[in-house]
Amino acid sequence: MDLNDSSEDDEIYSLVFNSDNNNNNNECDIENSDNSDNENFVSSQINDISDLWECDNCDANDWLPHFDKTPGALIDIPANPTLLFEQYFCDEFLQNILNCSNEYGLKHRDNFELINLNELKIFIGIQILMGLKQIPQEKSHWSNDSLYKTELISNAMTQQRYLTIKRSMHFHNQNSDIATMELNDPLFRVRLLLDHMPKISQLLYQPNKELTVDESLIGFHGKFSQAQYMPNKSHKRGIKFYVLCESSTGFMLNWHCHSTNDKGTESFSEQIVLKLLEHVGEFSGHEVYTDNFYTSIPLAKSLINRNIGITGTIRINRKGLPINFKKPFTNSEKLNKTKRGPIYMRNGKICCVQWFDNKLVTAISTHLTKGEVQKERILSQNITSTINVPNIIRQYTKFMAGVDIYDQKLSYHHYSHRVAFWPQVVWHLITNVSMNNCYVIYKSSTIKPMPSEAFKKQIAIRLINNTEHIHHNVFRNSCVNSKLVSIKSTSRSNVMDCYICFKDQKPRKQTSFMCESCKKPLCAKTMDKSLSCFQKHLGYKIIA
Repeated sequence: MDLNDSSEDDEIYSLVFNSDNNNNNNECDIENSDNSDNENFVSSQINDISDLWECDNCDANDWLPHFDKTPGALIDIPANPTLLFEQYFCDEFLQNILNCSNEYGLKHRDNFELINLNELKIFIGIQILMGLKQIPQEKSHWSNDSLYKTELISNAMTQQRYLTIKRSMHFHNQNSDIATMELNDPLFRVRLLLDHMPKISQLLYQPNKELTVDESLIGFHGKFSQAQYMPNKSHKRGIKFYVLCESSTGFMLNWHCHSTNDKGTESFSEQIVLKLLEHVGEFSGHEVYTDNFYTSIPLAKSLINRNIGITGTIRINRKGLPINFKKPFTNSEKLNKTKRGPIYMRNGKICCVQWFDNKLVTAISTHLTKGEVQKERILSQNITSTINVPNIIRQYTKFMAGVDIYDQKLSYHHYSHRVAFWPQVVWHLITNVSMNNCYVIYKSSTIKPMPSEAFKKQIAIRLINNTEHIHHNVFRNSCVNSKLVSIKSTSRSNVMDCYICFKDQKPRKQTSFMCESCKKPLCAKTMDKSLSCFQKHLGYKIIA
């Protein structure tokens, strides 16, 4: 396309670029017209740009510093996946959660028994297993139905204790003024969780050169003042996150949860990208891929100053774009399916391309330049055609899928039961993201990695079997310090069928004793040297 050609019939204004090979000076001449509407349009667009655009004659755009970092794990990978998972869920982090949860339990629940660290680890392991074995109802894991019952879960913790811990899970200081805290930070209830994840991710893993910034929506239909509605997402309504991921693996590096405090700021999308890239620093040589919600000329210039490249689609109403991209000067310059383009323009280190695919696409890049690659497209069953795709569009399509991979991995083996309290949605999210990130780290340094399902199962089993008590007595529930008491029933007789005998499908035995904590009827003695039903209930084992 020759921008120097003019037509008196169709052209009202002609934008002429005179290129001087010696001085590299560009001059823009605008011919006046009597059409006041078009005059106002062009003059307003000229004021939007600080520098003039010119035809892109640059064959190389190699200003970006060389990326010399080695992608992969920044720590020695332990053989036990649980040790890798505990980098995220370390004892210090879990102790902070325990303090908040115990404060809530003591303040709002009667006869509340304090949660200890081992119980919390077992609780996390149980919820991971529930994601691996998804059944309609949560309580069915403790049922007598062999189809739904999970022995590992029912033996690890009683249903009553599990529900007590679940209902007590909180992540903020209970002594703070909630109204004031919520006014200053609508997400203060989960701030402990949101700030913890990116710090650990950036310490454990060095990502590849290509990074992706995009939105992710975690489905939630309960009461939440910051909920967002996004009709193009699968969940439609929920908690919105802006996520920075590695393009090839979906490894989560940083995120920002949307809240009402984000509104009312100019160039909000630009601030989000800069906030997510805070840890990257200067001279990094990374390339960031964004969609048209984030991409803008000011953002590109800000990242150039930080030595970070950007490639992304851009809306044609953004300030600073070439005038002929916003409104072609002649009808012959309009792109369509028969005249796809592409058209290249350059402003310093920023290359802008416009190309017609199924619709008009405009994109910019600070580290790529003009050039096309051939691609075959299937038109019908036996008919194909070859089209020239701009290299900028091709690279964008290739590396923009990082957050999509992140969302895809979150959909595997997630906790699927109903949650009414929105902070627990974020709790399940960080559990899932932690496991996915750990698996990426594990896979990056293993020749033959195990499947992700086996990896998560191994973490869950080790968390559940983590606690070994003195004398090799394994206590599997919250009745550790309980004792036998007499049954005081309102029925005719104060005897009931033994719970353990019934569960083990032994001959029916009646007993007049029950556990003081869980009120289950249990046999007190045996005729031989084997363990009584009460001792089995507490988790004792005979050591040879």
